[in-house]
Amino acid sequence: MSECTALIDLSSLLDIFDPDTVHRLATDRVIRRGESYRNAGAVKITALTTTAITADVQGTHRYEVRFDVSEHPEWSCSCPAAVDGDFCKHCVAVALELAMIDAGATDPPLVLPADAQPTRALRRGTGDGDNSVVGRQGIVGYLEQLPTERLIELLIEQTDSDWKLRERLLLEADAGHRPVDLDRWVRRIDEAMFVDDYVDWRAADGWTNGVYFVLDAIDDLLTGGHDDEAIRLYLDDFEGAPSLRSLERYLNATSDDRDAHLDAAIEHVRGQVGSSCTSRPTVSNEVLVEILMWAGRDDDAWAAATTGGCSPSRRIDLAKRRESSHPIDAIDTFEPQIFRSIEAKNNQSYAAAVDLMARVERLAAAARVPERFDTIVHVARTTHKPKRNLQKLLGQRGW
Repeated sequence: MSECTALIDLSSLLDIFDPDTVHRLATDRVIRRGESYRNAGAVKITALTTTAITADVQGTHRYEVRFDVSEHPEWSCSCPAAVDGDFCKHCVAVALELAMIDAGATDPPLVLPADAQPTRALRRGTGDGDNSVVGRQGIVGYLEQLPTERLIELLIEQTDSDWKLRERLLLEADAGHRPVDLDRWVRRIDEAMFVDDYVDWRAADGWTNGVYFVLDAIDDLLTGGHDDEAIRLYLDDFEGAPSLRSLERYLNATSDDRDAHLDAAIEHVRGQVGSSCTSRPTVSNEVLVEILMWAGRDDDAWAAATTGGCSPSRRIDLAKRRESSHPIDAIDTFEPQIFRSIEAKNNQSYAAAVDLMARVERLAAAARVPERFDTIVHVARTTHKPKRNLQKLLGQRGW
């Protein structure tokens, strides 16, 4: 934990907003969504004292969350879901961020105490050109004086050339009303997912941001009470571009028969692996293996990796998970990795190779095939004899 942590005693906040309290205040679904926000780095703490914290949480919009225990416990969030005092997903994300700071897993923010914070406009101003504090405040002052009709006119003019703003307004309008125009949402998902053969690295950030924008907008549908519509859209998103993240979003939105939804999702991915589609990215076998491992179906993941392949690092992780019940599979996987590491010709890779050899020694003894380990040691000792640092490590192990 860094020196800054010692300057801020978080015990007063954590005594109130501890995990048990969070679980009492929020539903499981809200907690899962809050966890995804925190894990995605969406929380930015803007003020922190021993009794209060203020943070921005970035989703479809930026919402401000505040906890205060100076007199009596209070919390607030500027999102629609917290209007009636509910402990929303943004509050959950901030509570989790607090816990991570206290545990030393996240560095404390470099912010001033809450009573010494400048205005929000000053904190966000860059001091350059049109984005300066003065320029921004001038625009705000001008807009505040405009009649509603003129503001609408300006927005409509801007939407003619800014499709992102147009779609954002349309999606926000849908999120707050019934019925939701699902066809338009599906079209928007398709537009966000569209790929012309491949995503160029220079356009990757923009493509990713567009996808996440739509997913966050769907999340707001859940907040607005459109659960069925949001679940259908999450499913459409997952089926169009399967990934572990899109699957988690879909499953977190469902409340009934999660296993059945997971089974159907896995079968969909199986059917999509390797299929050619010109409008959406090709689904790789890596995605199927990753999802099966996440679901704890290691034997199915092994079968998929064996028939369709996966990255060496994922296969190593999978072999380690199955080694107690399938030691020979693990040895077959570890052996080539040992020699790949040796061929890297650096001390770190030598150490990794020797650690893996120790694993093989244990597994070979348990499987009553000690000769498998003896052969690996013989090759390492003879074929790679000139590698003195490797030989030293082998000697330290008594091999």
